Amino acid sequence: MAQLMGYENYLDYAYENVYGRDYTYKDVAQLSDYVKTYISPVFASVYKTWDTLSGYTQDDLDKYYGQVQKPFFKVLEGNTLVNDYIDLLAFSSNPDKSFSFSDEFNKLMSDGNMFRGEYEGAFVTTIHSEKLPIAYFGKGYDNCFTVVHEFGHYMNEVYSAGIYDDTDYSQSYDLLEMHSQGNELLYLCYLEEHAEYPEIAFTLIRTHALVNMLYSGMAGFTIDALEQAIYLDHYEGLGADEIMADGTISADEYDTLYNYICTDYGVADALEGYWEYGMTITSPCYYVSYSISALSVIQLLPMGREDFDAAADAFLKLFSYVDE
Repeated sequence: MAQLMGYENYLDYAYENVYGRDYTYKDVAQLSDYVKTYISPVFASVYKTWDTLSGYTQDDLDKYYGQVQKPFFKVLEGNTLVNDYIDLLAFSSNPDKSFSFSDEFNKLMSDGNMFRGEYEGAFVTTIHSEKLPIAYFGKGYDNCFTVVHEFGHYMNEVYSAGIYDDTDYSQSYDLLEMHSQGNELLYLCYLEEHAEYPEIAFTLIRTHALVNMLYSGMAGFTIDALEQAIYLDHYEGLGADEIMADGTISADEYDTLYNYICTDYGVADALEGYWEYGMTITSPCYYVSYSISALSVIQLLPMGREDFDAAADAFLKLFSYVDE
């Protein structure tokens, strides 16, 4: 398909046409050195902290699970915190579109375009013929952070995809993930300032949010490295002598190749076998969007702790297409 469209390989084609990126897979390959040096050690540290979860008391775990794991739709405490957080988000950077997150959240919950079911997953989409954005929260995917994450996607559909007017911006998938991941991290900043939890509970909540964010980021970089090797049929990283011994990469080498890549990134324990989960088949070249997004929106944490309003305005500008 890529060659029919005049591209050398699917990487070139997908980066530009499917995902709307203004960088190439070669740029990501260069970025990998930075990630291995600076991001991998942070992920390893946070992941190790997360691994000691069993060392906390049951009371601490109850507070943690109440906020992060118990269903948003059944637990009043988490539901109230999410609603209070969303009430604070109003656009100041583009007054021409002045509708608020709060109004849209109330509409989502009351107008019949929020769905729940047994399918394990959560997503947002739009029925374009009706200009109707909808959100789905499935079994095990209805905790507070997931609701906040998907509502970031939902607001993009409302704000930028022509729901209320004829505007329909073409956006990169990286930006779409910044809407959702950024909303999670800004919510974390809100909790640290407003939720009345003991410090140990914040440690658990913060660690959970960061390990999820960095896990997605590291998974994206390792999957992209795997895809680059396979689509180019060329690999120069750790274990290259073994992988390229016969001059090509065969399907029965994919597991070995991915293990080498994860070891090179320092995430072998966390991500073993991750490439098999399906995104490499259903949405090839997609996953690095999570990585670029995570590296960008992680800046909201220090910003939000210093000045929540400034961080919120910076986040909202991701929707409003101003020059800042």
